Order: sequence, then structure tokens, then C-alpha cells
Amino acid sequence: ISASCLTQEVLHVAGADIQLAAAASFLTVLQDDIVLIHTHTYSILKTVLLNLNHRDTVVSNAWLETLLSAINALPKETIKQEILNPLVYKAQLTQSVQARLASCRILGKVACKFDSHIVRKELLPLARSLCQDVEYEVRSCMCRQLENIARGIGVEDTKVEVLPELVELAGDEESSVRLAAFDTIINLMEMIDSDDRACVLVPLVMSVCDQSSQSDEAVVTSLSFQYGKLCNGLAACLNQEQHGHLLQRYKQLCVVGRTGQTDSNQHTLVRCNCCFNMP
Repeated sequence: ISASCLTQEVLHVAGADIQLAAAASFLTVLQDDIVLIHTHTYSILKTVLLNLNHRDTVVSNAWLETLLSAINALPKETIKQEILNPLVYKAQLTQSVQARLASCRILGKVACKFDSHIVRKELLPLARSLCQDVEYEVRSCMCRQLENIARGIGVEDTKVEVLPELVELAGDEESSVRLAAFDTIINLMEMIDSDDRACVLVPLVMSVCDQSSQSDEAVVTSLSFQYGKLCNGLAACLNQEQHGHLLQRYKQLCVVGRTGQTDSNQHTLVRCNCCFNMP
């Protein structure tokens, strides 16, 4: 029995503590280059990939983090054959939510390893499919990885392929998905041209500002954190009325939790974000 087979057999029946220790050890091996990764790629990847489906989510997440770190050191062809090819199957609705969430994270990680043609032809269709998943956790997770996909395909394809997807997700029924879309769009603002800033971003930001008083705290916190970047990035696209509207909303955020509401740590964070964005 080879060492790799023996390792897999031991891990198959091991408890969570041993699994977590093994995941950490594999990560150390990969990060410190203790072994020549090119000569041990198959045995290392086989063990990591098998344990991604562990029934204990804490354990499976530990192995996922190991895989994500390993991707930095793996050659493109190995990623394509050993990780991307099985990913098409693991991203299907017939697979568990846990497997589909892992697929989202992996897609976002590998996008920077390939040229724009491969990202556009092979990764983007899978990413778009996961953005339409029936489970909101999967839609939210994939939405946050679209930033890496966008940077992988470039400005022109982002305008045509990614931005419409993000705008659709910004209107999702689940607030966590809407928040993920809003954050991702703002993070990609430098890749969005002036026309789309005026026609897409400005209406979206105005809508978020109008709705944020009724939104959950996460949306309000994100808006307060992004406010300075928003105002600077959209300044040339705003009319006088919109400038005034953003200023009024900023003033409201500055006193959140101090105007008859019950103050909380989240409210304090919002006010701190406003102080940070004041310049």
C-alpha cells in the first residue's frame, strides 16, 4: 500500500480533530514547499479533494482552505484537469449546498490563474449558473466571487457579461444576495465606464440609500463603509439633486442610533465609518 493510499484510508475513518490536524499539515507542506509539489501533486490533491465532501462542515471547510491555498502553487494544467473538470459536476444542483458553495470559492480563486479566454469560455458560464442557484447562500457566495471573474475577463467583457448579472442580483429577494451584489459592484467601480456609472450605478446607489433605513443592519453598515468611495467615484455623474440626496443620507447615517433608536455596536460602527469617510 502506498503512503498516499494509507493516508486516505486513515483519514476516511478519522475523527474531526485528526482531520483538522491533517488539513493544517497539508497546508504547511504546500506553503513551505517541504516537498516538491510537482512530483507529489496527484497524491496531495487526491487526498484534499476527497475530504472536501466530509460530512462535518468544519472539517470540509478546513480542507477547502487547504485547497484554495494550494492553487497558488499548482500549475495551470493540473488545476484544469484535477480541479476544474470535476468542478462542473460538483456545481450542479444535484450536489449538496456545501459542494456548490465550495465550487463558488474555487471558481473565484482559479480565475486569476488563467488568461481571459479561458475565464470567459470555461469559468464564466459556470459562475453564471451558480448565480442563479435556488439557494440564496450559493447565489451570495458566487456573487462575491464575480469580482475575480470580472478582473479575469477584462473591462469590455465585464460590461457585457458580469455587470448585468450583478444588477439582477442587486434586486434579489434575499438581502444577503443584494448586499453581495452591491459590494461587488462598488469594488469593480474603476472597471465601469462613465455611461454605466450614470445609467446603472447612480440609480442603484439612490435605491440603496432610500431603502437602507428599512434594511437590515448589514446593508446600512456596508453603505456607511462604502460612502466615501461611492461619492468620489460617482461625483461626475451626479446632478445637484442627487448630490443633495447623498449628503442628506450621509447626515442621517452620522447620527444612527442617536435619534430615539436603541444604540448598538453596529450603530457605533456605522458612525465610525461615517467619520472615516468624512474627508
